Amino acid sequence: MWGKEQQEVWSEIKSMWNESSHSKEIKIDMSKLVTELEQYTSQFERDLIQKDINFIKRNVSQFEKDSIKSDIAIITKAVKKFIAILKRRKN
Repeated sequence: MWGKEQQEVWSEIKSMWNESSHSKEIKIDMSKLVTELEQYTSQFERDLIQKDINFIKRNVSQFEKDSIKSDIAIITKAVKKFIAILKRRKN
């Protein structure tokens, strides 16, 4: 679904994230949060969420898909600019 451009931007973001001094702390906190959410969510709720996700996937129109694709392109462009600014500041 993603084009080469989006994959490259995502790779850069992940690289910057992993180089961050706080990334390890955040990963640990996120792991704890996921574990906690799993503990408080019943199988029934997880099944309902999955059912809703499948329903949405089946019922999204081509217009909506095109709109999402356009939004992703706009976000990608903005993120590229942001990354370029961060790289300039870093140097």
